[in-house]
Amino acid sequence: MTWFADLSHALADLAEAQAPSLVSVHGHRSRASGFFWRENLIVTADEALPDEGEIFVTLPGGNTNAPAMLIGWKAGGFLQAGE
Repeated sequence: MTWFADLSHALADLAEAQAPSLVSVHGHRSRASGFFWRENLIVTADEALPDEGEIFVTLPGGNTNAPAMLIGWKAGGFLQAGE
């Protein structure tokens, strides 16, 4: 194999290993990705969060429209997933 093929396989393995922690965050007019920092805590870009209204996440496994609540706001958005 070439170094490029080795790199490609390594990146594919990394993406596969991280997939269970990735989520889709969406509000009324926005959609962004996020990731689980720890159980029930999702980190996403603050500009992805709506100024008002509800926030939902699509969890790994396809559970769509799981409600989320904003629990903190700073140089990255922090969400609490779940009801």
